[in-house]
Amino acid sequence: MSETFHPIILGVDDDSGIRQVFSHIFKDEYEVALASDGEEAMKKIDSMDVSVVLLDLTLSKLSGMDVLRRIRETDENIEVIIVTASDEVEDAVEALKSGAFHYVVKPFRPDELRLLVKKAIDNRNLYLDLAHFRSQGDRWAAFRDNISKSRRMQPVFEAISDVSKRDCAVLIQGETGTG
Repeated sequence: MSETFHPIILGVDDDSGIRQVFSHIFKDEYEVALASDGEEAMKKIDSMDVSVVLLDLTLSKLSGMDVLRRIRETDENIEVIIVTASDEVEDAVEALKSGAFHYVVKPFRPDELRLLVKKAIDNRNLYLDLAHFRSQGDRWAAFRDNISKSRRMQPVFEAISDVSKRDCAVLIQGETGTG
């Protein structure tokens, strides 16, 4: 279910040097798109299947926080990593509460950013897979009817259906060869 193509990383910063650093760090592993302001970033997000956004808070035309909020409204599966010079705790808290995946203060270490992007993509893929499997829930009901018509098995299928909606571990016991 996970993305099998090269994920798209969108680097958004008003500093062309930082945008080039983003491009250099990620060009071998991912498709990289760049934007110099918030409006350009939103246009690219609307026209591309972006996986991760590296977002500065200080942008022209549309602030980084406004871009983050718009991304959350547009596609909650896009992971956003704030990469900014602001080391203010209030900015970090606001960004994380608004849905940022992580907050990195410049100057950053390229290996740290690579690792965060990989984790963000893995996180995105998990959410996309989970959404897909949850959308398949109704298929189980139709499949269940084909397994057994026995009245004795119906409580088992009902228990499976109930447990499948929860996030928990399940231990199934029985005689060897019965299941």
